[in-house]
Amino acid sequence: MKRLMLIGFALALAACGDDRAAPTADATGNANDSVIAETDGNPAERAARGALIPANFRGLWAEGRAACAQLSHPSRLIISERVIRYPAFVLVSEGVELPTELSFAVKGQNQRTGAPAEAHFSIDATGSVLTDEAGGGAVRSRCQ
Repeated sequence: MKRLMLIGFALALAACGDDRAAPTADATGNANDSVIAETDGNPAERAARGALIPANFRGLWAEGRAACAQLSHPSRLIISERVIRYPAFVLVSEGVELPTELSFAVKGQNQRTGAPAEAHFSIDATGSVLTDEAGGGAVRSRCQ
């Protein structure tokens, strides 16, 4: 009887658990698969909510190789399908505009405060340099 109760309790806990992976980086500060994996719902739910940030923008970005390796560096930025993770806050996308093949704009909200937030980025033709068009022109390199 106790064994059945424990199994039932374990199954109930598993059913209630949050199976979304938290973004992480490996020991060298490089993005692993969970960094660029979307963490807010299943694919059908995400598709129903609208446009996604293009794949060529997704990944881990920082101002240089040394910054890529520092987990707390202020220039580190993680872009996934619908989320932009800045060091100080997370922007959850409610809409994505694609003015050109090499740029995008996101309107959404700050996950912590709920305040409206926007981001505008462009990428060079090689896909290795990201420019923050709304943040004073900060330039980041793709972390490899």
